[in-house]
Amino acid sequence: ENTIFAIILDFTRPWTFMDQLSQWADVIFDINKNLFLNLPVSKQNQMRRKIEEHFKLYKNPNKTEEPATSTGEEQKTDEESKEDEMREALKQMDLEDGILNVNLGVHIMII
Repeated sequence: ENTIFAIILDFTRPWTFMDQLSQWADVIFDINKNLFLNLPVSKQNQMRRKIEEHFKLYKNPNKTEEPATSTGEEQKTDEESKEDEMREALKQMDLEDGILNVNLGVHIMII
């Protein structure tokens, strides 16, 4: 559940990035498959849902948000309520084609 795989690419040979990614993706898939077999199906599904929600709710950290036009506790509550509604709506949407074709239920970081 608290697992992340890290793939560290060899930057001395950038033309091999895709081959390196493919090779390590296969290794990660095999390792993760064996780990998943030891988990109940409900836990596997929960982990996959969590990764899918991460993709659906991702926000670009470099994108600036519009500042609030007014202040006050009521405005904040309304904004929080709208944010919660938006999050729930996004969770229900399907991902676009080509995004998360294989969901291993764990994060993968490429360095």
